[in-house]
Amino acid sequence: MKEISFFGTLPPLKQNVFYCVPFLKSLIKKIDVQFISIKKLYPEFIYPGGKLEDKTFEFNEKEYSNLEVKRIPTYANPISWIYTGLKIRNKVFHIQWWGSLPLFPMFFVIAFITKIRGIINITTVHNILSHENSGFFDRFFNNLLYKLSDHFIVHSLGNKRVFCEVFKIKEEKVSVIPMGIHDSYIQRKISKEDARKELGFGKDDFIIFNFGSIREYKGIDVLIKAFSVIAKENKKATLVIAGKPWVNFKKYEKLILDLGIKDRVKLFLDYILMNKVESFYAACDLFVLPYKVFDAQSGPGNIALAFNKPMIVTNVGGLPDLVKNKIAIVEKDNFNELANAIKTIFNNKEILEKLENDSRELAEYYSWDSIADKTIELYRKFS
Repeated sequence: MKEISFFGTLPPLKQNVFYCVPFLKSLIKKIDVQFISIKKLYPEFIYPGGKLEDKTFEFNEKEYSNLEVKRIPTYANPISWIYTGLKIRNKVFHIQWWGSLPLFPMFFVIAFITKIRGIINITTVHNILSHENSGFFDRFFNNLLYKLSDHFIVHSLGNKRVFCEVFKIKEEKVSVIPMGIHDSYIQRKISKEDARKELGFGKDDFIIFNFGSIREYKGIDVLIKAFSVIAKENKKATLVIAGKPWVNFKKYEKLILDLGIKDRVKLFLDYILMNKVESFYAACDLFVLPYKVFDAQSGPGNIALAFNKPMIVTNVGGLPDLVKNKIAIVEKDNFNELANAIKTIFNNKEILEKLENDSRELAEYYSWDSIADKTIELYRKFS
């Protein structure tokens, strides 16, 4: 019997695996773990992000003697959900919930069975509200799942405030444990020069980078408008946008054309495999998250910390926790303020270096070992 049971995803699945794997690696340094992984997700046509698997991300569970992995539940087999709930063998069951409503029935059945068996359910809520459409059904079904949990983990104080307000959860039932840095992407330790050669960027370009699935709330239009201001004044500036569109990208392409910056914007509009992500981050000078609405913590932002990249974020959700300098925080949906922040950073080498050092310090603070220690401390309260 392991010390705790953990429910999430492992490779080759993509969803939330970039959180689960590095967290698990740190956790099993300290305690024994039974990891229940989803075996198969829903059909790909349901998922706007395209493919559900990334086979370039590897994890060899056989290397760890104190880890028991069971890949059991599948989306299309409710019997497997019941079987999963009955296979949990520990007093504490830690659920990773990222708010995917198609998966709600699976999570609900498993959580219900463990609850009636007297097992303590701890749920990490990665996304407090749906990024695009947090309507009645979204809140209703999330609330049903939360009624089966004994305690919750969210990633920032702002997330805790919204979570408690929206779902009427008592504050003492919610712990704030940050998201760790996504350092699994650092594989080749490629240099900036080699990364730029690989991607076809100029060695003297000042590369402003945005990464991740392209969705309405992420403010890509704001970033494009801000960059158009930068491009007029700075011939070295290049904007790189990489990620799979979840929306029709034509409106963004039209905006780029209308602003006359087509030659200065490099687009990589597809899912970027894990073994290719490193090159983009290594190549860039400044990482920007211009989100308009957000009630979570940012995976792409945590990757930027792992690469010690200077970053600008908007003042929404947990994004301000990713930087230390107020210069790097701008108001949402304000392209002029964003442009001014980029100009300030570009024109002052000392500020750029300071933001880089800040990211390095935050990467140490958000280390997975630290996250594991905080989480184990929580487990022990219930064991």
